[in-house]
Amino acid sequence: MEELLAPFRSPDIQVTLGINLLLAWGFYLTVVTGQLSLGHSAFMAIGAYGASILTIKYGLPLSVGLAGGTLAACIAGIVVGLPVLRLSGMYLAIATLALVYIVTLILENWDFAGGRLGISGMQGTSIWLVWTLVFVVGAFLSFFERSRLMLAMRSARENGDAARAIGMNLTAIRVSGFAAGAALCGLGGGLWAHYIIFIDPYQFGLIKSFDIVLFVVMGGMGSFWGPVLGAGVMTILPVWVRVLKDWREVAFGILLIVMMGFRPQGIISPEWIAARRRKRAAKKAGKAPDASVLPVKLRRAADAVDGEVLLEVQMLSKAFGGVRALADVSVQARRGEILGVIGPNGAGKSTFFNCLTGFIPPDSGAALFGKTALHTLPAHAIARCGVRRTFQQGGVFGSFSVRNNVRAGQHATMPVYRSSLLPFLARKEEQEGEARIRGILEEVGLAGKELVTAGSLSYGDQRRLEIARALAGNPELLLLDEPAAGMNQTEANGLADLLRRLRDRGLTIVLIEHNMSMVMSLCDRIYVLDHGEIIAEGAPSDVAKNPAVIEAYLGDEATGPTP
Repeated sequence: MEELLAPFRSPDIQVTLGINLLLAWGFYLTVVTGQLSLGHSAFMAIGAYGASILTIKYGLPLSVGLAGGTLAACIAGIVVGLPVLRLSGMYLAIATLALVYIVTLILENWDFAGGRLGISGMQGTSIWLVWTLVFVVGAFLSFFERSRLMLAMRSARENGDAARAIGMNLTAIRVSGFAAGAALCGLGGGLWAHYIIFIDPYQFGLIKSFDIVLFVVMGGMGSFWGPVLGAGVMTILPVWVRVLKDWREVAFGILLIVMMGFRPQGIISPEWIAARRRKRAAKKAGKAPDASVLPVKLRRAADAVDGEVLLEVQMLSKAFGGVRALADVSVQARRGEILGVIGPNGAGKSTFFNCLTGFIPPDSGAALFGKTALHTLPAHAIARCGVRRTFQQGGVFGSFSVRNNVRAGQHATMPVYRSSLLPFLARKEEQEGEARIRGILEEVGLAGKELVTAGSLSYGDQRRLEIARALAGNPELLLLDEPAAGMNQTEANGLADLLRRLRDRGLTIVLIEHNMSMVMSLCDRIYVLDHGEIIAEGAPSDVAKNPAVIEAYLGDEATGPTP
């Protein structure tokens, strides 16, 4: 027992563990957005050298040196993150690995920073200071885990397209996480430099970067507690197995291989974290059974008039190689109507939606939403204008609860940064937001399922949840891409009733759908696409009798139900 407790009594191990926790949290804030960076040791180096230069070369206090090194690492994270985070996967990993080489090479040849000999003579730091900073950071992250900004960061990792469709600026979210992670690594580097009182460029190479990655991978990425456990294991375990002497590293490597083979999700799995969060949320909900409910809120100008043109698409065209997906498509959607867009598979319907919502830039033409030119805006900006959409293949955040899916949908209508960093200034907005979530779920028929994991819902419920998430953004125009897909006729009829209620409240809806019974009974007007061209438009009864539509798409369905 004494040998097991010995590492915890060692000042060196205690300081190393505290600094490793800061490094692990730094990497966690980057990887939680879905970005794999292998260059966080470079930010540790920037923080270490920045703090050391300020205290040694300029004689500034330790507190100023640490703050300066942390700020330098944060700025470096922003400067590097803006171009690099446009990459993903292997390409991002390679780019950030190159960052480690670049920083090491600069430090080797920078005489002012000691070159290859490094810097020495820094004033020492104490265990008390290290762990005070660790507890402050840990307390903030414990709160931050439940914030809207963390929810946005997780949304960016879960489904980037769905996140953009609800108004999330993925570049800003990812750079924010990257910069915050770089700052924590810079703080860890400054503390490390002032504890060992000597640094050189070779202390911050690739091995250190891989250590930082292993802290999080070993512990698990489900919450900030995973990196805590991972950093603890990776710091203490090598000391425990030192009795193996020359075989220590071999045994440690075998242990890692076994760990990754049998539990790749880490010691603390995301499923366990999700279950704990649902249990905590259920207990909290049980204490407030009389929670208020607010109705669905829709965006509508006071002087808006039903029947006026809300969306006007003018000669929109898009080609992929030699295939013209859209050819001079012109469409008008009037305020307060349900507009159908139908046609055979491959007609260009989803491409039409993608061009309208900024996911694909059109080759030519224009899309005007009121006075706003949608074709000039990115997807997240279009969503913030009041245009929301769903996806043909479904786009719920499968690992989130039903409530958190809808909560994420409020991103563009809530003070996300204020409520995440200064929550006491956004308490009223948060209470109203929670009441609206309950109202939306009641409206779409998902009340009582707030804590259910979205991925475990039936396909029909997932489609309704996607609509609920879109409604959370207070839209003025709702674009639905095959919302009844996978539903039986009873479920489709319920969906149609929901859309009628929303239309009656003033929401304008554009609907792509293959369920002709639903389309003919629900839509006020219909456009028909075939090979990227509009071949007919008008009332459902007129479209159903159009010979070109019958030949291209409806066939015998033309004799089916009409309004």
